[in-house]
Amino acid sequence: MNDIIIFSSAYLLSIVFSVTQNNYPAAAILIFTSAYLYYSISSDAKNALNLKGLWVLGFGGGLGISLLKLSHLSKDYLPMTWFCFYLAVVCFFLGYDAINKRKEYKRRQFLTYAKPASLYSSTTEENDDFLSGFIKKIIIVMLSISICAFLFELYFLKFIPLFSIGTPHAYSEFHIVGVHYLTTLHVLVPSISIIYGTRFNKKDKIFYAGLIIPFILAVLLVSRSQILMGTIFAFFAHYLMKRRVNSNLVILSVVIIIITYIGLTFARSHSAQYLKDIFEMKFDLPIFLSQPYTYIANNYENFNLLVGRSDYHRSLGLKMLYPIFTLSFAKFKWPWLVYLYNVVNKPELTTVTIIYDAYFDFGFLGVAGFTFVLGMIAAQLNDLFIKKKSLFIVLIYAQYAFYMFFSFFTTWFTIPQTWVYMIISIFIYYLYKRKESIINGTYKVPKNEYNFRQRKPANKVRLANLRSSKNNNIINLILSKLKLKKSKDDFINYDKLPGPDGSM
Repeated sequence: MNDIIIFSSAYLLSIVFSVTQNNYPAAAILIFTSAYLYYSISSDAKNALNLKGLWVLGFGGGLGISLLKLSHLSKDYLPMTWFCFYLAVVCFFLGYDAINKRKEYKRRQFLTYAKPASLYSSTTEENDDFLSGFIKKIIIVMLSISICAFLFELYFLKFIPLFSIGTPHAYSEFHIVGVHYLTTLHVLVPSISIIYGTRFNKKDKIFYAGLIIPFILAVLLVSRSQILMGTIFAFFAHYLMKRRVNSNLVILSVVIIIITYIGLTFARSHSAQYLKDIFEMKFDLPIFLSQPYTYIANNYENFNLLVGRSDYHRSLGLKMLYPIFTLSFAKFKWPWLVYLYNVVNKPELTTVTIIYDAYFDFGFLGVAGFTFVLGMIAAQLNDLFIKKKSLFIVLIYAQYAFYMFFSFFTTWFTIPQTWVYMIISIFIYYLYKRKESIINGTYKVPKNEYNFRQRKPANKVRLANLRSSKNNNIINLILSKLKLKKSKDDFINYDKLPGPDGSM
């Protein structure tokens, strides 16, 4: 609640300064407040990637930058715009705190009576080889899928975006419906390689291939967003595994992003003068300052433009359901489902804030509900990460942290590719968790699972194996299955387990 009071006070003061055309004080107040809240929240959580802190730093700090009004594209914000931006931050806080307070007591009990599994939990060398081999297969499979999809698109489209001179939109044209989702899977591979190398302390050929090949693919595609996402996903994963910031890695990541971003900008045939004409800056700022400023500030301007439009009707969920219509191919059968287009101030500047589609569908109520749910999901992810129930919670957490920090950039959760990444990450999470539970002896065989080798239900095979085991955990498992309140000492004779009716 203190966070909400601090932000509300600073936000009100920023509105007063902005309305009176004192743009620099308004921006400074909101930027400083967002940075302070991030520092306070992340310090309390002892996690620099705390999702609540990243949200206020990304969305609130981005809003502060937009209040500088350095471009002729900048307009005065409408009252409803101010209200929606305020709801976005406060409702996220409320959703996060609602779940976090409910989980806090249970988490305290968990940490007291059941020490969470460490991401570096010590196992036998044999088990480590098994788990590391499994992650190796994941890296190889994902790289193979991405490369094959890229070659498939190359075969039919007959060009590579990097070598298409004088074509500013070459990346957008290098696209085959359905296949391109597989081409961009390489974005997840660097972070998986970081998890593999950090957890098992291995820097082999697979590790380096998982870092280098995705970078090459992103360059060939002339995709700045994929390089940005792949690099930051990997950096976030490294921090979450080590829980400390490696200054050399930070410098290396920043240098890679800056050099490749500038290089790919010119590879897209975007000259400095071309970009300056689009940005319409009030001052003659260098392009390396005006471009990031515009890609942050103009997103809020596009939202303000949407709020000011009175000639459109609420789409009642059609915008936010776009990923479902796309991934299910429903949009090809019913094109009217996706006829809605974003309202932007320039056709070249199409990026918008994360709350854009929520307002498009349901107005300010959509903004409040959407950000409240985002906060709830963030708190749930934070709880799972603290308990460390599976190594690959790092992969999911790193992605969500990226979306929270870059919440000023686009509507991440109404982009189909975001859901493809998330679904695959969740699938890997449960697959790896199953492998771990089998090694630890805690895997529960589903009743409908079938063992094809012995031609009988797997749970009967498992019970037959349990009869010859003397492990206390297994005895407890049998007792729980039979629902008998007896001591394990009553079953010293493992060859004579009670039958279904309880008789010996």
